[in-house]
Amino acid sequence: MVSISNAEIGEYWIEYQEGRFKAYASTINPDVVYSAGNSVYIKIPAGDFSNKKIIEGIANTGTGLVEFFNYEPDELKEVWGFYEDAETYSILAGATKDNAYYEKVIYDNTTEKVDTNFKNVFESYPNLRISAEFKTDFHGDPQYGNYGLLIEFYTINEEGSADKNKTFTVRLDVSNFSGSLWEYFTFSPQYAVYKINTAKLSNLKKITFFQEKLVYDKVGNEINDTKPNIFVRNIKMTLNDIQEDTGSLYEYGIIPVGGKGVTFNNRSDSITFQAYLTYAK
Repeated sequence: MVSISNAEIGEYWIEYQEGRFKAYASTINPDVVYSAGNSVYIKIPAGDFSNKKIIEGIANTGTGLVEFFNYEPDELKEVWGFYEDAETYSILAGATKDNAYYEKVIYDNTTEKVDTNFKNVFESYPNLRISAEFKTDFHGDPQYGNYGLLIEFYTINEEGSADKNKTFTVRLDVSNFSGSLWEYFTFSPQYAVYKINTAKLSNLKKITFFQEKLVYDKVGNEINDTKPNIFVRNIKMTLNDIQEDTGSLYEYGIIPVGGKGVTFNNRSDSITFQAYLTYAK
């Protein structure tokens, strides 16, 4: 997120994970000016934070009607898995609406009937976890844009029946992704967790694999704009509860040695870790 800017020279301070660093506007979009509070995509060349960091564009944080909570998977206990699909689906970045690969509707429930079991379980557990694996095959260099899964639910009106005019929407998209947003050469697992205890949901309505406003740097690159280049598989949705850890007697994990962090650099191709085990008295 942009905190302080010097737009005249294209220099910005970026706040990320309780830290702050400088980043610079892309030369491809020199006229774009960012403001304090903007969420932006940052390119870290070669994954090395010592390199000059480039702002790729404003992040699309449209996550529907609820706030995103990034709970770690091991902090959650799965209560009910209500959707699972192992199939692989594909779409084409930059495709127009008349293209068969513009988007892919994976699930479409036109029955608006309230599912009582669905409704009752959703009211009892506050967290919705969406997970899937994504892969990309871009021939050019994407600059900014969005892709992922759009999940829609039927809601319940005051009479207790399905509301035809109001849906509840969440996304698993680049605003939730970790890693290199454009370079998933192998299938990369991604997830998002949403608090839904205030939502009155009656049934799953629709799942759409989408792409929007994806822009390439086409200079010097051959763009294959006819074959699909974004893929998703192993879609799963579960209701979750927060895991209680007060009964755990032991904690274990690994930490980097020597305060060197976990980032590779051009002087070393290895990182040393040390295991630890503690007993909770």
